[in-house]
This record gives sequence, structure tokens and C-alpha cells, in this order.
Amino acid sequence: MTKEKRDIYKHNQRWLKWRAEVKEGIPDISKANSDIILAYLDDMENGINTGKGCPKGERKPSRLNDLKSKMLFFARLFEERFNISDLTKVTKQDIHSLLKDMRNGEIKKQNGGDYQDTKSFARDFKAFWNWWIKVNYEKDIFIKTIVDDLNTRPSEDSKFVFLKKREIKRLLDDVKFEYRVKILSELDFCIRPPSELVNVKVSDLSKDCREVVIRDETVKKGSFGRTNKLTFSVNYLKEYLQINNLRPDDFLFNMNPASANKYLQRHAEKLFGRGMTRGGIPYHRITFYHFRHMACCYWSKILNKDLEIMKRFGWKQSNKIYYYSKFLDDDDDYDLITYLSGDEYELSEKKKSEEISQLREDIDNMRKDFSNVVNMLNTLFATKGMAEKQLSNIREDREKREALERKRNALSTYHDTD
Repeated sequence: MTKEKRDIYKHNQRWLKWRAEVKEGIPDISKANSDIILAYLDDMENGINTGKGCPKGERKPSRLNDLKSKMLFFARLFEERFNISDLTKVTKQDIHSLLKDMRNGEIKKQNGGDYQDTKSFARDFKAFWNWWIKVNYEKDIFIKTIVDDLNTRPSEDSKFVFLKKREIKRLLDDVKFEYRVKILSELDFCIRPPSELVNVKVSDLSKDCREVVIRDETVKKGSFGRTNKLTFSVNYLKEYLQINNLRPDDFLFNMNPASANKYLQRHAEKLFGRGMTRGGIPYHRITFYHFRHMACCYWSKILNKDLEIMKRFGWKQSNKIYYYSKFLDDDDDYDLITYLSGDEYELSEKKKSEEISQLREDIDNMRKDFSNVVNMLNTLFATKGMAEKQLSNIREDREKREALERKRNALSTYHDTD
């Protein structure tokens, strides 16, 4: 079986194309900046002069593209705002001032938005400056460090769209079958979407679809391959494989990240609107990566030990657990496995539906019984009224007869006296 890995963002293609375009230098920046950036990226591409404590070896095209964008960003801003045409001439005050302006919103993104977090920019400039120190150290040239005070620690608080279990169920019921399978697989596989998810092959699944092998060559640098047991995605995967008639060497999923996220966002907005979720991002901005955060929230509730969670998600440090699972679902009626596995959920929901139907029937019967009682009382009251009237009439007739009888007796006595 080939160890092919798909590059859905075309990182390698974009990197090679850019390198070919800048053979004679990078346009729109000074020659000094062009030369130093190309020298830096050359070393990173070859794994030379990497920073102390950083992973050794060649940088991947994805990382090289990111470094290229950041260094061009710094070069242009320092030229425009500080009239500094050589990145190696930047001072401590210059870099701190630039990052401060980014945090305060004085420097905007290309789309006009504010920078939410400048730590990745600080981290990459620090990597560049440490490379510059190392390069010159080999030439017996001492370069002062200007980056020790930069805040490069990743944020301890993550923001993402968080869906409760019942919201996940509603979304699953609303999307197409193939998206239902992808969402369930992401929650069950616990891998990074979309880059790792789209590199799962049919042969990575066990025959009964109860295990998935996440291969070493497909995971992010710093992570590791592993085998995860599957639960609630099993039956859906079986049906998906049968419908699509996939062969062992086929990739399990195809996905265009941008269009896939737009599809999710349309359905999330339709179901839940534009309100804010507990994760700090509104419903309509959901992406496939947010399901990795959700998965950690739920699996942290299912698994007993940090080591089990780290193994399932491919983490070497336990601090990632809290970063991803800063809170859990308040709905304790079901754990994620029971809730999404299907049978137990459907049985429970059916039982609830039957109980509700029975309750409604009992209420209807009570209403009918109450109506009958009211009718009986009305009839009784009506009958009582008629009886009282008849009794009154009888009494009245009797009184009239008694009066006539007394009158007749009086007349009879009068005639006898005469």
C-alpha cells in the first residue's frame, strides 16, 4: 500500500511556485530584506541552523509558506512604518512597538479586521532572530538578542463553536449523509480535520469498522500515529463504504475545506441562528476543526485518565487536554457514546414519546370524565329544579283544594242552620 499523503491545501505546489518566482529576488521589498529572507527560508527548507529546543530537520512546505508570509509581512511593515529596509537592523523597541500596534488595532488585517492574537507573529520573529544569531555566531560575530521579552506563549484559552449533544444531533439530522458520516468520524476518530481526516484510507479501518489506524506519516509534526477504537460512527461507516463501493487503497473522504465549512455554517445558522456559543464563537462560524475541540470535551468525560485522552488525540503533553476541553456539556442524561450510537438513543426517545402520548391520552380521558361529571351535575340540578317546581305546584293545588273544601263546609253549615 502506498504511503501517499494528500496535500489538500496544495502547500508544496504553492511553495515551489513561489520559489521559482523569486529566483531573482522578492519584489516589492528592499534587496537587503529579500536576500536575508531567502537565506533564512533556504536554511529552514534544509533544516539548517534551526533554533535551540526546536524540532530538528527540514521544515514542511506548510511551515515554509507560513514563515514566508510572516517574514514578508514584517519586511513591508518595517519599511513602511519605521523606514527600516533591513530586518537585521530592527531594535527591541521597534519589534515591541509593531506588535503593540497590532494588538491595539492600529495595524489591521488585509480584510480590515483586528488581529486577535499576535503571539504567533512574535514566535516567528523570534525564530528568525535566533537563526540570525546562530548564523553570525558561526562567523564569530556576536549579535544581541532583542526577542527575549516577546510574549510567544500560546493562549491558554481556546475559542471555538461548542455544540451540546442535542445540538449535534439536530445538525446531524439536517445535513447530507456524507457530512453526517464525516462529522461522526471526526468526533470518533479524534484526529485533526481536514488534513488528517482526508488522509484516512479504507484500509486504515478494520473490517468491522470498529477500529481506525491513524498512520504516522499522516499526522502533524510533534504528534504520533495510533489506533483508536470506534463507537458511534461504526454503522454509518459501514453504510458509507457500501454506498460508495470504496476499495481498500481508496481515501475514505474527499473534502474541500472552504466549501465544507461554508456548508456547515449555512446549516448551523439555519438551525441555531447567529447567537454566541459557550466556546466563544457564534454558531454560524463553525468549522470542521471545531469538532476536534468538541470531541475532546466529550471524550474527557468518557475516559478516566489523562494518558488515555492524550493517546487518543495524539498529544505528548497533558496541557492540551484543558486547552481543548475547558468545559463539558451540562446535559448528563447521556454520555456521547450512548447518545450518538443510535439504538439506545432511539429507544430512549421512543420511550419518552410513548410516555408523552400516554400522558396526553390520560389528560384527554380526564377531560372527558370531567365533562361527563359536569353534564351529570347539570342534569341533576335541572331535575332537582323541575322536581321542586312540581312539588310547589302540588302544594299549591292541595292548598286550593283545602280552601275550596273549607268553603264548601262553611256553606253546608249555613244551610243547615236555616
